[in-house]
Amino acid sequence: MKRKIVIITTIILISCLWVVVIINFNQPSPQPIQNETQSSQQLRPKFTDQQIGVLAGLAISPEWLKQNIAANQLVYGIVKPSDTVPAGVDDYSYLSSS
Repeated sequence: MKRKIVIITTIILISCLWVVVIINFNQPSPQPIQNETQSSQQLRPKFTDQQIGVLAGLAISPEWLKQNIAANQLVYGIVKPSDTVPAGVDDYSYLSSS
């Protein structure tokens, strides 16, 4: 009877240890925390206003942008306070077709 208890207890302990080992190996390793200085030193792409405008146009209406680029009719403009701008333009730059 004692032998059965020892065997069962041993099996339970080994099973518990096995589960703990599996759980520890499946956890992702912690990522190092970056402070503000480290993150600001990473290289970031620098885009001009025109490039950002084209990317925004591509996200909003890719077909319109592709057609106007293919026809060489794409116009990029910078809006000044004294300018008359196309309807719907509220920002400092815009894309339109010529």
